[in-house]
Amino acid sequence: MPVQVIQTTAASGAVTLPWVPLNIHDENPRVQWSLNKTGNGTFTANIDYTLDDMLDADVSALAIADTAETFAAATAREMSHPASGIRLVISAASGNNQIAFRVLQTGT
Repeated sequence: MPVQVIQTTAASGAVTLPWVPLNIHDENPRVQWSLNKTGNGTFTANIDYTLDDMLDADVSALAIADTAETFAAATAREMSHPASGIRLVISAASGNNQIAFRVLQTGT
């Protein structure tokens, strides 16, 4: 079953979006993420992933930074490793940013 999530935020400073749980039972998952930014600023962010069970309330997910860079325009990527969850962590921002973080997981 595909997973599709869109999270939005206004960022003029540090912001951590909630985890997006992924389907860990899919045999050949493809996870793609994209960022779309409107406004006059830039922001520095990490795309974090975890291998921990996102649906177990007793588990505190260990975040692993996958991508850390400064974004000034729309960006899209595909993850090349397994993950049970993904999130956007904005560490710094300048100007006025409206950010949409999209996650799409599809199987084969």
